[in-house]
Amino acid sequence: MNFGMIGYHNIDIRDNPLLVTTALRIVEKDDPKAKFTFQGMLAGTDKFSRRTRMTDTSIQQLTVDIRGGVFSGLIGWMGSAKDYQGLVDIDIEGFGPNRYLEARYEKILSRIEDLSEAENLAIRLWSLFSVSCGMIVISEEDRKVASELTGIVFNKWPRTSEPTEEDNQEEKRLFAIQRLRLGYNLFGPYARAGWGTFLGPKFVNDLGGLERIRNEAPVAEVRSLPEGGVYLRLSTDPLMVESTAYRTAVEKLSEFLDPVLATVAKAEKLPST
Repeated sequence: MNFGMIGYHNIDIRDNPLLVTTALRIVEKDDPKAKFTFQGMLAGTDKFSRRTRMTDTSIQQLTVDIRGGVFSGLIGWMGSAKDYQGLVDIDIEGFGPNRYLEARYEKILSRIEDLSEAENLAIRLWSLFSVSCGMIVISEEDRKVASELTGIVFNKWPRTSEPTEEDNQEEKRLFAIQRLRLGYNLFGPYARAGWGTFLGPKFVNDLGGLERIRNEAPVAEVRSLPEGGVYLRLSTDPLMVESTAYRTAVEKLSEFLDPVLATVAKAEKLPST
C-alpha cells in the first residue's frame, strides 16, 4: 500500500529553515532503520545537489544554504536508490508571488496497521508548516499517489498497449488538477478533498463551524485538532484512489466542501492578471 499526503502554506521558508530541518528529522525518526538522505534543487536550475546523509554538520550547512537562497526545493529520501521506501518533498520557493508552497510526504506501507501512524505523521507535518489545507490519498501503486498529489501524469513505462478511453479521461482529470495547482495557484487559498482531508481554521469557519462539519460531513471520522483545524477521514477502511468506491465517496465529500473547494469554475471567475 502506498500512502501520500500534501499540504499548502505561505510561510517564507528562507526565513524559517528550522521548519525544513525539523521536517527531515520527523521523517527520519519515523523509520530509524531506513537509510535517510536529502538533496536540494539548485535555485534557478533543474539540477539537484548530491544526496547527503543527516548529520549535525550537514544540517547546519543546509540551514545556511536555505537562508542563502541556494535551493528552491528539498527532497528527503527514505531508503536507497535500489530500495525506495518513501520521500518528503518541500518547496523552498514558489513559482509566483502569490503561490502557496507545498510540503509532500509519500511512503510505502508494508502493513495496514502502519496507516494510522502515517496519518499521524502527516498531521504533525501539517501542524509544523501551519498549512491552510491538505489531503491524503492511498493507492496500490506509488505512481498513482504521486499523480494524484501533483496532477502530473506518471505512466507505466514501457507501455504494453495503446491508451484506452479510460486512460485518456484520467489524463484529462489530472491535467485539470495540474492547471489548478500551477496555472491558477488555487491550492492553499482553496482546499482539496481526499481520503484524508485537513482543513485549517479559516475553512472550518467558512463551512459553518466544527459542529456543522461533525453533523453533516459525509465522512467516517471528524477529528478536531489543537490549532482549530479538523481532519476528515473518508472511510474506516482505506479506499484506493483508483477505486470506484473512492471516487463515489470523494464526490459526495466534494459537494459538502464546495464553498471552500478549489474548482475550475472558481478559477475561471478570478480576475485576469
